[in-house]
Amino acid sequence: MVEKGLKAVNAKVIEGKDGCRPNLCGTFEVTLADACIVPQLFNARVIGVDLERVCPALLQVEKECKDHEWFLGTEPENQPDFE
Repeated sequence: MVEKGLKAVNAKVIEGKDGCRPNLCGTFEVTLADACIVPQLFNARVIGVDLERVCPALLQVEKECKDHEWFLGTEPENQPDFE
């Protein structure tokens, strides 16, 4: 089920790129839609989804987000209750 959802969102990202850098809403700024996909990719990794195969465009979105101020220090492993 996770793969099916990620494939669908990945297809929308590819469809909306129009030669621009890939993010979910087709803008040049990080949006809430982009922010929502990052934790989904983390969870997909936890359950062993092959993200390179399933959603390469979403991996690019994640890469673009990593350096944005919204995401700095938010990785699960940086949280006090991470196990």
